Amino acid sequence: MYRLLFLLLLLLPIANGTWAAATLDCDSIKIQSKQTLPLCDGDSTDLSIPSKNKNVSYRWFRDGVDLNINSLTLRAVKKSGLYKVIVTNNTTPCTTQDSLKLMVLPRPAATLTASGPTNICTGEPLKLSTIKQANYDYLWLLNDIPLVAAIGSEWQPQKPGTYAVVVTDTSTKCSTKSDKKIVVIRPVPTVTLDSVAPICSNNSQTITLRGTPAGGIYGGRGVVEDKFPVFGLPSASYVVTYTFTNVEGCSNRAIRTVVVAPPPRIQIPFQLVILKGESIEIKTSLPSKSTVIWSPSTGLSDTRSTTPTASPQITTTYLVAVTTPEGCRFVVNTKIVVVDLIIPNGFTPNGDGINDKWEIGGIGEYPNSVVEVYNRWGNIVFRSKSDNAQWDGDALPLGIYYYSVYLREIDYKLSGEVLIMR
Repeated sequence: MYRLLFLLLLLLPIANGTWAAATLDCDSIKIQSKQTLPLCDGDSTDLSIPSKNKNVSYRWFRDGVDLNINSLTLRAVKKSGLYKVIVTNNTTPCTTQDSLKLMVLPRPAATLTASGPTNICTGEPLKLSTIKQANYDYLWLLNDIPLVAAIGSEWQPQKPGTYAVVVTDTSTKCSTKSDKKIVVIRPVPTVTLDSVAPICSNNSQTITLRGTPAGGIYGGRGVVEDKFPVFGLPSASYVVTYTFTNVEGCSNRAIRTVVVAPPPRIQIPFQLVILKGESIEIKTSLPSKSTVIWSPSTGLSDTRSTTPTASPQITTTYLVAVTTPEGCRFVVNTKIVVVDLIIPNGFTPNGDGINDKWEIGGIGEYPNSVVEVYNRWGNIVFRSKSDNAQWDGDALPLGIYYYSVYLREIDYKLSGEVLIMR
């Protein structure tokens, strides 16, 4: 405070008829604002004059217009303008005044918009946004609690609740809080669909689809209600879906792929021939990683081998069940023919009644067989087309001869040597 000295010369009569001079002081004044200036639109402040003198009168003006307010404080000031106060000391004829320029700055716009309905299912896209300006800062609120991670003019709600955004103009420090938007996020059901093992296209099976929770809808090529009939479907991969909608109106879907595989190429010999006491490997051509089971197990080295060794003592038909990785299952058979012939390697056609003829034991099982004997030059010396082939040597000289036995019934030929001894 400083003091203004007003010199007032008052002529006062005194006893000797002279005049005396009296000095009156006026206090300086300064308008003070309760709030920091400038104001933001919608805010208010109180303007006041610090004073302890009660015998004082006030006249407040805005832009030269008398506000007709005689008060130490001008309350709830909201408008821009030049404010002036004139203070008059009613004890001493002293008047002082002060002025204050008050500015009210506009607030930034904070219109909150949503990209779509705010009542959504979990996972559905929703974006809240407000006006984007380079000099704006943004504070997002969820249930009036700041979202630390939300810093831009857009936000994608992940939780239900009441959202708002506070926009601050960094140049004026004025802020605006948007209207609130209530976001409802409804739960999405957990949906499952049982897998379906690969199926062969030549299978007439009808698969029952199983999805949970119950009450949903099955879809996809080849699907009939809750069934997947395989018969007549070409080999391909089929996408099967199961969609379920809960009471909240939210849906979810499970997806499975059903493989309908083409019939595999399987090569297994129809028939093999061995002599009794011999063995043979059953060579097969099967899809990779197929599983097999042979039956019966008699005479087989391994019932689960794709190429087992067979050594049956009698003619045996083996069945083999083949299952491919795609679930194709086939049962085929192969016949191992055991030839049980007794073929002498020599005889003595000397007329003594002992071993005079060359006879093949067991040849009667093959009535259409052909037996031929050759000399060392390849000439046929004996031929028989019956099941009673007996050779008496035909007075041929002793020596080694060569025979060929062709069993027509099983398309099998065997050969060897026979010695004529005299």
